[in-house]
Amino acid sequence: MRDELVVTGAGRESRLRDALATVADRYDLVLIDCPPSLDQLTINALVAADAVLIVTQSKQASINGLVKLHETIDAVRRNYRADLTIAGVLANQHEQSTVSGQSGSRSSAAR
Repeated sequence: MRDELVVTGAGRESRLRDALATVADRYDLVLIDCPPSLDQLTINALVAADAVLIVTQSKQASINGLVKLHETIDAVRRNYRADLTIAGVLANQHEQSTVSGQSGSRSSAAR
């Protein structure tokens, strides 16, 4: 299935959306879990989605990834799906002992 979604050719960005449209009336909600890479598979998922729930970690690399994801979402909006929304951001695997994890605590403690 993955190869069918990412193989080059016209319309590849909408293949997942088209496949889901054939069964959409059977489901109230469809969750599409994507790997952290911003490849063609993720583009397919964003084009198929009505909204995006971003799951991230409280690490510097994750923050950098959020910037790139936001740029990708904006590109999908411009080219394929103007009504795509961000439903929210969920911080997962927060590590209080890391420098990134403590930055919010330090600033609030300093006040």
